[in-house]
Amino acid sequence: MFYYEIITEIDGTCDYLVERHRISAMAVGLVKNDVIIWHKGYSNTSHDQSIDLSNKKFPIQSVTKTYTALAFLLAVQDGLVSLDESIANYLAGFALYYDGRNRIQEITFRHLLSHRSGLQHEAPVGNNYEWAGTSFEEHIKSIDQTLLKFVPGKSYSYSNLGYDLVGYILSQIYGKPFELIMQEHVFDKLGMDSSSFDLSNPMMPSSGMCSTVMDMSKFLMMILVKGMYEQKQYLCEELLEEMMRIQSPMKDQISGYGLGVKLCFAEECGIHIHIGSGFGYYASQMWTYKYDLGFILLCDNQSASFINDLNDKDAFYNVIVKLEAKDKKDQIKDPNSAYPVELDSCKRYVGSYLMHYNRLMYCMIDNDSFLVSFDEKRSWQVARFVASDKCVIGEHLLNFRIEKETVTGVTLINHYQYEFYPRNDSIYDEPGSIDESCCERYIGRYKIKRKNKLTDEQRLYAILNRVKEEMKQIEVMNGYLYLNGKYRLIENEGGLLIKVNGETIQFLDDEVRIGNVPYSKIDK
Repeated sequence: MFYYEIITEIDGTCDYLVERHRISAMAVGLVKNDVIIWHKGYSNTSHDQSIDLSNKKFPIQSVTKTYTALAFLLAVQDGLVSLDESIANYLAGFALYYDGRNRIQEITFRHLLSHRSGLQHEAPVGNNYEWAGTSFEEHIKSIDQTLLKFVPGKSYSYSNLGYDLVGYILSQIYGKPFELIMQEHVFDKLGMDSSSFDLSNPMMPSSGMCSTVMDMSKFLMMILVKGMYEQKQYLCEELLEEMMRIQSPMKDQISGYGLGVKLCFAEECGIHIHIGSGFGYYASQMWTYKYDLGFILLCDNQSASFINDLNDKDAFYNVIVKLEAKDKKDQIKDPNSAYPVELDSCKRYVGSYLMHYNRLMYCMIDNDSFLVSFDEKRSWQVARFVASDKCVIGEHLLNFRIEKETVTGVTLINHYQYEFYPRNDSIYDEPGSIDESCCERYIGRYKIKRKNKLTDEQRLYAILNRVKEEMKQIEVMNGYLYLNGKYRLIENEGGLLIKVNGETIQFLDDEVRIGNVPYSKIDK
């Protein structure tokens, strides 16, 4: 199986996805070393087999982070800044708090680029719920005085804010607007003539880039030939390797986030990848050094059904799996025989665990089986224990963390992830002691507090791009405070509630900030 078979396989998958999900525009490209060997456009509104969308510009959402990381590494290469330098050197008077202490001196650029700073995902001003009419400077200023989710460097938590701060500091270093830095140091140098930034998006460094398959192919050409472009060393191999390397890996961890890119595996083959979705668009960019291949997919659909289908029928990943169709070298060391375990002893693992993007994983016991679900629909799968604190579901290994005889969370390990999910709650938890009468300040429904009323044009944009108006509700359940009936909250001092993953809910004089996003209370 090689070029013809690979292209045929990808082409068939894309045809299926476009027809199944009624996608009006999808563009893909395949790169081998420094050559674009194939590209194609798809549309459910056209039966033209030669449709060319390779130069059509799409918002690439969070794939922007890969390019922002590249720009920062170029500044490191030029001796302008260091990866392990504190960001406090560039943010005079800025404060970021955890446990009542300003921790900004502890945060390095490496932390920002690897999502290990502890920053929340959203900012109070300029976020995924309201960004129209907000400047980049206002967005950055609003991050000052906010709360961290954990001590810098202690854990991993995906955050737009880290990359927005990197972009802002780059503008301080160069004395130029961020978008001009990207134009001069990335787009012009790599011949990415059609790429640009949406200047109305205050989150430019984390999600504001627009590009084409042809332009992004040029980035892949540079990446696949070890930092060379047009026979010149564009990015030195040492920094390129640092970009690809998992930062602060745990023992035996093989998948995880580097600097602006994630490493995962298809069987024994390492694949570097970043995806992005939002406001009606989806983008993915990935490559593998084992086969010197890179792939780009851009389209105007981000529906949950499309993304779920794509996870099963990923055009590039599944091709690599077939190329790797031989003896597996699993990350999960799975014995042939199950570990003898009494289900009664597994009751301590029953409950919900808070995953990334506010998704919950559920564990339960039923019909003499230990069951696990990774989605809200409770699509249960039977797990098999391989140790007293470890169980296997397909290619997933769940390693439960026990501290002082209490289950505090679980680490999900597979070829794509190595992530810790804290325990949220359990049906076996003793009732809490919280009473509604003492929590009137918290209990009620909340609506996003907008700086400006939506114009007719913005309302139309929200409809066309599937932007939902989010409502939140805080209530007492079984003696505990809960957000939206799912997420248990821990009450802290000074009008502060905390989710088990460290995300904060602050009750200020004039607003409530849920994960930094401002809300107003509308009723009890």
